[in-house]
Amino acid sequence: MIDVRRRDDGHEELNLPMDTCLDTPVYRDAYRELIKSKSCKNVTYQMFLKRMHERNIASRRLEFNKRRMVIDRNSSIYGAFQETIKAGKASTN
Repeated sequence: MIDVRRRDDGHEELNLPMDTCLDTPVYRDAYRELIKSKSCKNVTYQMFLKRMHERNIASRRLEFNKRRMVIDRNSSIYGAFQETIKAGKASTN
């Protein structure tokens, strides 16, 4: 699994790999800080974890869209990719 972090921000995000449990000391501390607020007193820990999971998915989707390249088939870049692929296949044969 690829660990996705925004390197340009210079800070560690709370995003964890999708296949691990979110119940970690970092999230427990964040939840304790959250419920100190008057507007968030009724938020349960399960609701908080569900929201963090959704946030992580959204963050990964945003990161994917940020790094994705859309290349027009008529562009010179597309031709260069095709030539690179053909050269790679020819060198392995």
